[in-house]
Amino acid sequence: MDIDVTDGSDRTVQLDGDTVVLDVQVRRHTGRTGAGDLRIVELALVNRQPGSAEARDAHWLFQTEIDVTAFPDDQAAVFLPIDDPLDPANHDNAPEDAEDRRLRLLYLDSLSHARGRNVAAVVPELAPRSRPHTPHR
Repeated sequence: MDIDVTDGSDRTVQLDGDTVVLDVQVRRHTGRTGAGDLRIVELALVNRQPGSAEARDAHWLFQTEIDVTAFPDDQAAVFLPIDDPLDPANHDNAPEDAEDRRLRLLYLDSLSHARGRNVAAVVPELAPRSRPHTPHR
């Protein structure tokens, strides 16, 4: 399924009738100077199936997966990490808390592309990561 995020509008995409939907929120990234036309895209898989005491476990969604790509050839490097300490655009975004700054340094080479809601992201690189900042596919 293709979802156009260039218009910057939020939408709900029905996946299984109206019981399982993908909530898509798009906003422009304004925190990076000279970075061009960047967007922050938030995806949330929403289970709207009604629960019942008798079949409480029958309506869960297990082992869900969302594959996100960009452009038809699936080879464009367009996904930037949430926070890259070595990216010059992030130098003023260091956490105020000392522990958070140490963790940021400790996980310098483990860049995050997803945050919150019990989510994990596997982001293949097109080429070995080089500095300065390199987008991912």
